[in-house]
Amino acid sequence: SDSGTPLRESVIVLALDSMSEAHRTRLAEGASRVFTQVKHAVRDWQKMLSRLHETVAELTAHPPRVPPEIVDESVAFLDWLGENHFTFLGARDYVYSEAGGGTLTPVADSGLGVLSDAGARILRRDERQELTPEVRNFLLRPEPLIITKSNERSVIHRRVHMDYIGVKLFGADGKLTGERRFVGLFTSSAYNRRPSDIPLLRLKVERVEERAGFAPASHDAKALAHILDSFPRDELFQVNEDELFDTALGILRLGERPKVRVFARCDRFDRFVSLLVFVPRDRYDTQAREKIHAILARAYHGRMSASNPTIDDSMLARVHYIVGRHEGPRPEVDVHALEREIAAAIRTWEDGFATALVHKHGEREGARLFTQQGRAFPPRYRDAFAPDEAVRDLDELERLSKGGGAVKARAYRHSGDAHDALRLKIYVRGEVLPLSASLPVFENLGFRVIAEDSYPLTLHTGEGWKGEAAILDFAMERADGAAVHLADIKHRLESAFEAIMADEAENDGFNRLIIAAGLDWHTVNIVRAAAKYARQAGFAFSQDYIEQALARNPDIAGLLL
Repeated sequence: SDSGTPLRESVIVLALDSMSEAHRTRLAEGASRVFTQVKHAVRDWQKMLSRLHETVAELTAHPPRVPPEIVDESVAFLDWLGENHFTFLGARDYVYSEAGGGTLTPVADSGLGVLSDAGARILRRDERQELTPEVRNFLLRPEPLIITKSNERSVIHRRVHMDYIGVKLFGADGKLTGERRFVGLFTSSAYNRRPSDIPLLRLKVERVEERAGFAPASHDAKALAHILDSFPRDELFQVNEDELFDTALGILRLGERPKVRVFARCDRFDRFVSLLVFVPRDRYDTQAREKIHAILARAYHGRMSASNPTIDDSMLARVHYIVGRHEGPRPEVDVHALEREIAAAIRTWEDGFATALVHKHGEREGARLFTQQGRAFPPRYRDAFAPDEAVRDLDELERLSKGGGAVKARAYRHSGDAHDALRLKIYVRGEVLPLSASLPVFENLGFRVIAEDSYPLTLHTGEGWKGEAAILDFAMERADGAAVHLADIKHRLESAFEAIMADEAENDGFNRLIIAAGLDWHTVNIVRAAAKYARQAGFAFSQDYIEQALARNPDIAGLLL
């Protein structure tokens, strides 16, 4: 250095991928801006601390017209900040004037640290001297302090929105003369201490506990104390007593009930909405967190800013969301409707299955079935079919087990299926039915198989059959391209497949008449017997030829019968 005293330097070398000239310029400018802010914060931190002490002296000498305990707690809080509980990054003074409905004008050259630049903003990007209704409302209230978040993120220490401490200044007559603003970051010790050890917070907590009126050492008193101790610290600094009371009592009433609850607090300057959302812990994952955040952002006409989950031994997961508000009036939000929307968004397949079972079988029987079969369907099945379909499939498997058969069929269609398309589910006891066993049956019934999926299951029943089962799902189309009228062919097709698999009917080309001529498998047996009798009597044509001739002329086949 110029004085001859050696400087200690830390050299950091970063190896970066190649980038465009514009990108390099932005990177260099951003790094320069960070180093400049660090330099200003380090340069001015003692001055900011001195200004804090001046503020304490001014507030003590000229307090507002509020109860003495409010002034005492505010002074104690400012002193507490200066005891290494707050990293001071910037400060600035403002003068208040009643002219023009009220103005707040920055004092020239009063900026320190990151607020040395006159263009640096705290509450909004376009910080005008004319007061918004929200700022005017804050200034005209008697409370001397405001604790909230700055619009700007810190580039020092942590990349988060800076904490903003606003202190109103008063004249000897008790009238508002201006505001002193400090920005920075609460230190880790501010987050680790109990609220009862922190000025202002201890007063909020004490008053909330008094208003609740629970008997000391009672279960509710202990539960409320835990809620307040574990309340998100940033939120506890910013929330007022009424908001804290309503939210804490709401959380207490929620208890361990596995339901969705939303507690919302709107920033007094309408820049963001802070929301505590409780969801059943087994419903919470990263996907659910993002879904909920998107729902909240849409409801409050804002953007997803931040989320901080807390998961402990409780049945509920708590997520603290911040939604940054867009310009425009804040929507009126029905919180109960919002809770229902969130519950539906994070509803699991198992939730739907339990509800569908109760709807179909009643509460008692539905609950019993869910206890037994809740995990019977594998993940692949749950991805492919809705819970209502699972209830129907379970009923089919129950009927199969009680009927003593080995295979049962169910034909169905989807609303968007092609005119010649058909779907068929095969229910099997024991091992999965091989494709080689079912494919020739479908071909002889006049269908082409387009796709097939199998879903092995393990059923758990209190009585009757218990063990391995499978559901085979086939997508097919008619080989002749004709339309499928499900109501006409459903029963004939299902019973024919089951009869063939049970060796009660033969698997040959005569079975095309079941669909083409509208015959049931018993009647087709008559056609088959007549053809075989004719062959024995010396009829010249082969059985294959007879099958094809009848299938091409289904109306004549019907007339023959």
